[in-house]
Formats: sequence, C-alpha cells, structure tokens
Amino acid sequence: MKVFRAKTEALNQAMVDYAGQYTTLRDYVQELRTQNPGTTAKIEVESEPNPAFETRTFKRIYICLGPLKKGFLAGKTDYLGLDGTFMKGPYPGMILTAVGFCKQLDVLWNCSSTTTIQEFNHAMEELRKLNNDCYEWVKVIPPQHWSRVHFTGRAHYDGLLNNLCETIHNQIKKACNQPIITCLEYIREYLMLRIVSVQKVSDKAVGPLTPTATSVLERNKSDAAQYVGRFCGNGKYQVSGPWMDQCVVDMVQHTCSCRRWELTGIPYKHSLVAIWDMRKNKQNDGVPEEWVHSTYWLKTWKEMYSFKIEPINGRRMW
Repeated sequence: MKVFRAKTEALNQAMVDYAGQYTTLRDYVQELRTQNPGTTAKIEVESEPNPAFETRTFKRIYICLGPLKKGFLAGKTDYLGLDGTFMKGPYPGMILTAVGFCKQLDVLWNCSSTTTIQEFNHAMEELRKLNNDCYEWVKVIPPQHWSRVHFTGRAHYDGLLNNLCETIHNQIKKACNQPIITCLEYIREYLMLRIVSVQKVSDKAVGPLTPTATSVLERNKSDAAQYVGRFCGNGKYQVSGPWMDQCVVDMVQHTCSCRRWELTGIPYKHSLVAIWDMRKNKQNDGVPEEWVHSTYWLKTWKEMYSFKIEPINGRRMW
C-alpha cells in the first residue's frame, strides 16, 4: 500500500506539471526569443465566447529558432522534410517537425531519375495491389510533388525522404510523453548539441565538397570510365556506354537527358565524360568538383552549422 500511495502521489504531481506548464508557456517563448534573436514563436488558443473569461484553452504552438532559419538559408536548398509523432499523456496531440534537406543522398522512392512513365505506372499498379488505401491516398497528390520521374527543373536533391527525418523522429519519440515545455526543451537541447557535433565533423573534413558528396562523385567517376563522349557542337555531347545507355549532355544548360545532374546537383557519369572531354580539349580548366552545386560545398556546410542555438535560463529566471 505504501508503494501504491507513493505511485498515486507521483502521478498527481506529474498531472499538475502537465497542466502547469501551459500556464508558463508564454514565459518560455519569451525566453527563447530573448536568448535566440530572430526566433519566430506563435501560440494559438481556442476561441472563447466569453471575452471576460481570464484564461484560454491552448490549441497549438509554432516555433522556429532564429539560428536554424539562418542555417537553412545558408544551405542553399529549397526542400523541407516533414515528419511527426503523436504526443502521449493526459493532453494528447502531435509534434510536427520540419527538416531542411542537405548533404544526404538517400533514395527511398524506387523510381530513379531514368524511370519511364510506363515503369512509374507499373509501380503504382503494384502499390494498388499491395495496399489500396495507400494507393488512393497517393493518387490524389500531383506526382510532380513526390515522384522524381515527374520533376521539372533543377531540384539539387536526390530524394524526398531521407534519414534526417527519421533521426529527428527517433529523438522526438523520447520526449512525446513529457509535458509541453519539457518536450520542447528536449528537442531544443538535442538540436543545440547536434549542431556542435556536426561542426566537429565538418572541421575535420578536407576537400572542396562534403564527405558524402565526395563519395558520390567518386562513385560516378568510376562509372564514367566505361563511357565515351562525342562533341556535337553548341555545348552538347552524345555520351554512350554499356547496356545501350546513351544520353545527351548540354554543358551550357548543365543538363543531361537522364536528368540525374539536374535532380541531384552532382555531375553524373554522362556529364563527367563531357567535363573530362572539355578539359582535354582545353575548353575548360575546371575539375568536376567545380561543377557540383554549391549546396554540397564544404564551405556551405560549415556556414550552415556556424549558427548556434543559444542556451536559455531555467524556469525560475523567466
């Protein structure tokens, strides 16, 4: 019975903290803004028909820390990944996080940049057979938003899903059963420490590109050794290789008919053959690394993580 009473008392205290943290949420937000200039934080409450009522019911909160804004802009990429997890406890809800894509090249959608429309339709039919509900959900979304075979223009990214979202998601799950401020603080502290740890890795990196981009480019160089390029004038090359793989590379527009260069921002095997031929004929003195999009440059990576999330004071000093 002593254990039962102790557990009951602990749960009661926890419930008080769950509710009590909502009353200090505005103070927490102000502390974030004070210590991290440029932070956007908005609290939305449920509408109250009686304006004389002194309190309001919490609805949602949005936070974007100032240093993370600057880091995202410095990364020179336009894609955001979204991932969410459900909150547990007496006040259930959902935490939705936005992650800026950069330097990761994981591909989780099996339609590659050279996938044809017919192959895309076949993949959709297979999805319908496996899970009709999922198929119906995907079908109503314009495919140019999620399938690379329908992309147009330069994406400078190799996938719409990556392990960055999952990394953040796994961390958030550890805090999803905590009171609101405790949960938000767990996420802020995790990001604060992550930026420092990534900077330590970037400080040790050498070369013009990030380590991941360097390994991808080296792999593309190895594949390009099996290809032959023929200059066709107007900056265009016809590049041929094994398995009847033949593409047109436009060095003026920085495009290739396989679309890999446009999608990733890293020269693929076809474009590398053209770059080497230009250098051989003294039409260009640059190395392949100079043709990589600036989002993969090591100096861009370092600039991204140069903006640090500042620590904040404890609740007694708010």
